[in-house]
Amino acid sequence: GPYGPTGSATRPLIAYAAAATPAPPKKQSAAAYDQRLARYLLETATGARLFPAGGSVDLPTARWTIETEKLIHLDTPYAGHSSVRIGRLVDVDAAPQ
Repeated sequence: GPYGPTGSATRPLIAYAAAATPAPPKKQSAAAYDQRLARYLLETATGARLFPAGGSVDLPTARWTIETEKLIHLDTPYAGHSSVRIGRLVDVDAAPQ
């Protein structure tokens, strides 16, 4: 996509959100901008769950681990979430015992 990394480069999710979200006005605090970025990521994730791409696999009982890079507590809950953890997926156990 237009915001994706090239080659072996990596780009944290928060950078994707920032690339797709207008820059904050000078009067907006960094915390308020973080709220907008977190909401953008939640909206994107919610859309992906509601309208999965063809060939998607749902793993409702999977156990997964992420390395959290940023934690944003939402001022107003959205889609059942009160916070957003942004990070990297490091492990998935698709069929836990």
